[in-house]
Amino acid sequence: MHMRDFLGELMLNLDALYKRLMQDEKLVRTVLQAFFKDLPLQISQLNSAAETQDYKALAKAAHKLRGAAGNIGAEKLHELLGELEDASKKEDSKTVAQFMEHLDKLNDEMKKTAKKLLQ
Repeated sequence: MHMRDFLGELMLNLDALYKRLMQDEKLVRTVLQAFFKDLPLQISQLNSAAETQDYKALAKAAHKLRGAAGNIGAEKLHELLGELEDASKKEDSKTVAQFMEHLDKLNDEMKKTAKKLLQ
């Protein structure tokens, strides 16, 4: 997957999330709220690590957000963050830079998704 494939509409597999959480709508809402509340901090950690070229911290932050994305069914985000984590471990500055270039768009998509889901 390439970043351009992701940056259209962020997709959440809500069916899988509901199934994982036993169709409990209140729990689904709580999990999504927690994810979206923590997202700005997670993105800030990605930015800080990338700016200082701290690839170990970047891989760790990408891994953490990747796990959270997987938990809520954000499959494309999960896959993309796996690529960032791998690039960080390889200290692949070109791929890392490409991802970070699009981080603002990614964050905007997540905010739109949060607003739609949590109304």
